[in-house]
Amino acid sequence: MDGNAPFSDAIWLAPIPEDFRPPRLEAYRGATDPREHVQGFEATIRQSDEATKCHLLANTLKGAAFSWFVKLPRGYISSYEHLKWELIAGFIGRTRMIVFDMVLANIKQGERESLRDYTNHFFAAAAEAEDVDPPVAMHNFRRGLKVGDLSKSLQLAKPRSYPELVARASKFMLLEDAESSPL
Repeated sequence: MDGNAPFSDAIWLAPIPEDFRPPRLEAYRGATDPREHVQGFEATIRQSDEATKCHLLANTLKGAAFSWFVKLPRGYISSYEHLKWELIAGFIGRTRMIVFDMVLANIKQGERESLRDYTNHFFAAAAEAEDVDPPVAMHNFRRGLKVGDLSKSLQLAKPRSYPELVARASKFMLLEDAESSPL
């Protein structure tokens, strides 16, 4: 690294404790969710001071993540929290939430697909995601529905919550099941 690169003088010049032994840390290359890397890092590094945490986190950056780091303005990073949030913001596109929002946006009810099959497919995909925003999931569910009784009901009276959407979809699935089963 060139000089103090993105670190402020306070971070760059802070002494590392003599008895400090850095633990083995996973490298972060910028291809995955940066929040997971930060969580793993913080679970390993709990009692270090600000400057030490900054240097250790920077040392985990490889490849695209390191290239991103060295392009930050000289003296820009003044605390561990600042570095952490810049890293997360810099690689936010790699987060699961964004990926799953896009996955959910692409789930469409097929022309001959039953409401039950579509709903089960959509809700299973939504359940895999840890951080899907409920209003975004609700919007994507409605968008993926083909025109029918449930889509009309959701258009007339939008559910106020994700559990309300699930409950309403369940009622319409039971209705569809009853209509399609022979008497």
